[in-house]
Amino acid sequence: DTSLTLAGAMWVNQPFAEGVIENFMDIQDQNPDGRIDLYGGSTIRGQVGSLSSLPRYFEIACDVARRSNRPEFREAVLQSMQDYLGYWLGPAKRDARTGLVTAIFEETFSEQLSDPQTLAAVDLNVAVAVGCRDTAKLARIMGRVDVANRYEMLFREMRDAINKHLW
Repeated sequence: DTSLTLAGAMWVNQPFAEGVIENFMDIQDQNPDGRIDLYGGSTIRGQVGSLSSLPRYFEIACDVARRSNRPEFREAVLQSMQDYLGYWLGPAKRDARTGLVTAIFEETFSEQLSDPQTLAAVDLNVAVAVGCRDTAKLARIMGRVDVANRYEMLFREMRDAINKHLW
């Protein structure tokens, strides 16, 4: 929810927007798997987990970082985005056979009619693919060609898996 409201707030108060992203990164730093908690009072904070919020963070983190005058902030955001993608694209969430990301009911707007981690929801997979695209976009802006190339390749992999298995 904060990611959505921050999309408007960044236009009137960039320092505030950067502070919110820094708060996301502070929470993320407490989790060894790069995950951003589903909610503030998460009982699994500080542990490896299998539940996060819908990954809307990528789009707003990229937009706020692109507008920032602070190179160290942009660098930290890029690392945060890579760490969060590491969670989503890791073996606990990504199906090795299809390349799709699996969901628990809080991670999708789809109706969960199956056991957790067995549904590859369209909305979740598109959000992760967009995360790859936005991470590549920010890396390219920052001149980090190697990082940009890696996430552009992952975007194509996700796009192809979505088109093959979900449509």
